[in-house]
Amino acid sequence: MGRQRKTIRNKRKIGVSNYQNQVLDASEARTQISKNFSRELKLTIVSIFIVVIIMISSAFAIFSSIQKSKNYNTLTVGTLQIDFNDKDEGTGNIINLNGAYPESDEAGLKEEPYIFKITNTGTLEASYKVKIVDDLETIEKDNCSTNLLNKENIRVSINGETPFTLSEKQTLDNVVKTGTLKPNQSEKYEIRIWIDENSSNEVLGKHYHGKIVVEGVNTKNNGSESSSSSVNKNIVSAYTYNQETGQPNYCVTGNESTCEETTCYQNKDEESCPAGTIINYKVNNEKEVRFHVVQDDGETMRLQSQKDTLNNNAWYSTDPTPLPVYDTGDNSHGPTTALDALESATADWTNVKDQTYSIGSSSNNTNLGYSGCHLSGGYNASGSIPVCDSETYSLSRDSVKARMITVQEAHKVGCAYDNKTCPIWIYNFLKQSTKSGGTDDDKNSKYYYWTMSAFDGESKYAWAVYNQGRVYFYNLPPEGNSVRALVVVSKNNI
Repeated sequence: MGRQRKTIRNKRKIGVSNYQNQVLDASEARTQISKNFSRELKLTIVSIFIVVIIMISSAFAIFSSIQKSKNYNTLTVGTLQIDFNDKDEGTGNIINLNGAYPESDEAGLKEEPYIFKITNTGTLEASYKVKIVDDLETIEKDNCSTNLLNKENIRVSINGETPFTLSEKQTLDNVVKTGTLKPNQSEKYEIRIWIDENSSNEVLGKHYHGKIVVEGVNTKNNGSESSSSSVNKNIVSAYTYNQETGQPNYCVTGNESTCEETTCYQNKDEESCPAGTIINYKVNNEKEVRFHVVQDDGETMRLQSQKDTLNNNAWYSTDPTPLPVYDTGDNSHGPTTALDALESATADWTNVKDQTYSIGSSSNNTNLGYSGCHLSGGYNASGSIPVCDSETYSLSRDSVKARMITVQEAHKVGCAYDNKTCPIWIYNFLKQSTKSGGTDDDKNSKYYYWTMSAFDGESKYAWAVYNQGRVYFYNLPPEGNSVRALVVVSKNNI
């Protein structure tokens, strides 16, 4: 019996021991589970934090990851050598704003710049232009052509100068700087680029891929072409005009990707630059204006601004503001009100030639011809053209920078009374011009812009270029119309 009790006691001890072990194992398990949970919770929190940071950082980033492009660190364009700063294995001429946020101009001017140096390694003076253009290759690789940041949100400063918005340079072929270097001379540039602090939430997740391009101006000297030292350095660029859609060199405004550059202005033959040729010209040291060639006289070119120089200006008025509707007007005074306003607006265009002209007083002795014009077939006659043979008014101006186009000049490039007879360039950018084949509307423009010519049938009319692609006479008093500057520039250096 004693041995049996002992056996029972031993079993109990074993049972208690097993129970204790089970209790200890459960406690350790709970501790281990707690540790695992804590670690996983920390990892989860850290992961969420990282994701949030990435989302916030990329929300305003306008560039995706860009491969480094060591091939772009040194470029050669003709006799120009362009060396891009390669700090920390940088991206050469590839613009990169990873993780950029909208910021003020003051902050943007403190950003790390893209630095490059242009050196003329030739023996002759060489001109160049600096552009900021889309990096189409990267856009294609990134597959983001439908998700690009509007250039109105991108701010740029060159060498610490006053910042500008990148979209402002689109009408100037994306040219942001021009210059000329003597042999062995160098010029260093620092370009800073950032997102405008006034950008809206629309920039969220948008991309922009760009690069800095330096182009040399053609300096060849064959036949009648000029050497670079004699060509007018204020001609920034020029493009062959072609309004035929579907053509490989289609180019109406100079903004089309199919535009082809031309150096026609280096040729001293008449009409070497056909009417419509697009010219980007520095009218003074600060301002570039896009023009179209009206006439190439060989040594000089007559250029008309692509867009309005002024709007809401009367042709003639005794009051600076447009005349009231009930006032019939009097075209016998000439377009003095419009010309006065135009001359004031262009007085600082120091890089264009002074014009001295007269119109209307004995046409054989004037350089603009007759001032009064009528329709060959009368009112509303299809196929009518303007006929200018009347001295409706007489006017002379000395040493002015700009005037308006005459009906004779408009007719010479194709304009008539019927709709769409004018080439697109001459009526483009008028209000609702796209309804008649134009490519761009300017809501701030008018339906017409004035010419120099009076209508010789009734004193209340003057001729204007109309948004339907024709020339037409228009009432003087009801309201002001637009005014576009016609200037004369030399092909030679000035």
